[in-house]
Amino acid sequence: QCQITMLQEKNIVLDACYDLNGKTAPRRIIQACTEALDRNVLEIPQRSFLLVGRGDAYFALGDKQHALDDYSAAIKMAHLLPANERFLLFTPRADEYFALGDKRHALDDYDAAIKSAPHNAALYYNRGVVYIAQANYDAALQDFDTALKLDSRFVPALRKRARIYATRGNLAGALADYSAAIRLQPETAAIWSDRGRVDLGRHEYANAIADESRAIHLDPKLASAYYLRSVSLGNSGDGAKAVADLRTAVGLDPSLAKYVTIKGKTVVLGLPPL
Repeated sequence: QCQITMLQEKNIVLDACYDLNGKTAPRRIIQACTEALDRNVLEIPQRSFLLVGRGDAYFALGDKQHALDDYSAAIKMAHLLPANERFLLFTPRADEYFALGDKRHALDDYDAAIKSAPHNAALYYNRGVVYIAQANYDAALQDFDTALKLDSRFVPALRKRARIYATRGNLAGALADYSAAIRLQPETAAIWSDRGRVDLGRHEYANAIADESRAIHLDPKLASAYYLRSVSLGNSGDGAKAVADLRTAVGLDPSLAKYVTIKGKTVVLGLPPL
């Protein structure tokens, strides 16, 4: 009976600190984790997860230093966990390092996480995002390729890889990835708009107009879709509709006006960066 009572107490502690329902307030999580750590309710390997839970709560409150301290304390116990579970400790600190702009240490932690869980597609994706921030696009592509080999339905990796393809002029590859992403998430407006931009780059204006129109149908406030459709309409010779879309786009997002150049009676629309 004593063992059952202890197990129940441990489960209560873990539930409070892990925020399993996603509704527990961060300060309540910090309180619960701190109390559990002070009382030594759990063994050392499990204490590492209490530290991660408290670190997540600190991070949610914007207290990045306390979060980093807790993540680092948890990682000191990583060697006590089974090798295939250690990524659960390294990943949160990697995420925080990246949020702090410390890409080098973020990569170190993602490397350790991937060593622990080499078949986890999300870890390769996250590391690829850091590589993009370093402008190391070759390494990013390798990580996105690996993520998609592990999980061909990983839409974020498809979109990131498509963007790199597009910036490098591999429009066919970008089109294929965006099309795959659309099949998986057909209700996501931004993906339709992204594919429309690739259509535009391929001078397939009818397809671009169709894709941007679908994006606008899904999200009537997506300024970039109106802008890209305006470019496509202008290139198709439909100046009146192009002007109407341009006005809507700039009305929704005034920053798009910087890509518009007026030369006499001619309006030239530049493309925003990918």
